[in-house]
Amino acid sequence: MRKLIILATSIMIFTFSLLTFASGIVITIPAEVEVSGSEFKLGDIAEISGATTAQTSDLANITLEKSPRAGYSKTITKELVKLLIENNGFHPAEYALEMPMTVKVKAASQTISGSQIYQKIRQQIIAGYPYPEEKIRVNLREEPQAVTIPEQPYNLQVRLPNVKELGQVSIPVTIFVDGQAYQTRYLSLRIGVELEVLTARRDISRGDKIREADFSREIKEISQSRGQLIRSFADRLFQDSVAAQQIKKGTILTDYYLKRPYLISWNDRLQAEVIVGGIKVMAPVKALGRAKKGEIVMVENINSGYEFQAKVISKGLVRVVK
Repeated sequence: MRKLIILATSIMIFTFSLLTFASGIVITIPAEVEVSGSEFKLGDIAEISGATTAQTSDLANITLEKSPRAGYSKTITKELVKLLIENNGFHPAEYALEMPMTVKVKAASQTISGSQIYQKIRQQIIAGYPYPEEKIRVNLREEPQAVTIPEQPYNLQVRLPNVKELGQVSIPVTIFVDGQAYQTRYLSLRIGVELEVLTARRDISRGDKIREADFSREIKEISQSRGQLIRSFADRLFQDSVAAQQIKKGTILTDYYLKRPYLISWNDRLQAEVIVGGIKVMAPVKALGRAKKGEIVMVENINSGYEFQAKVISKGLVRVVK
């Protein structure tokens, strides 16, 4: 009798075990996995077998943790995975979890080299400068470090300053991953432009009148300059200026080296020109201030004492402003 009871019990246990594992769910996770996105789910790292379609979907959509940053890793424990599975309605008897006690989770990543960054943004920089594309020279001063980012679509954006500087510049480049700003790096560049400029034929002393004969046109690569380039003899500043300081032979002309002299000073005796009925009339006036060519100055009619505004035409001549 006792033997029969033991036999019956054994048969029941064996039958129960067969039924359990015949319909049981097996979840398999390797010792090391790779994930992408901001968080990872069970379905991203596990192989699920023995489950219905609905069960597979429910299990696969269990969120485990936030993903590590690109280039980094983290660990998850078997106990954590079991707890999350059971918190989502699965009984321990329904599944078997085959995984090590800890699993290493790495972020799927890609590396962009410094030269790749430079080549991708070079055209953006050239397009942002107000010169013909073929005239602009952009060179790296220092090779940027490689950047490791998530293995997702990315693009690079350059933020150029409002004032487009030449010479040694540091330009921020933002890396966007899947449409979101991920990281900003600074590129150290040397930017130049090939232009026709005016260069001094001789040494010019401070205070000398600027003359066309003292300059020649030359093609040069400009990477830095003091002040705004003066590139035309027709430039008003060129025509009306004197040397603000010594200009050495070969110097590229900019407004840094020029100044417009005052043609009118306080109490200067001048002639004021006014057109009345198509007839030019001149009147003696006295300056009530000082001014450069083209500027407006207050003057006083010497005969009547009447004060009015006039525009400086040349030294000793002003024109009444209506």
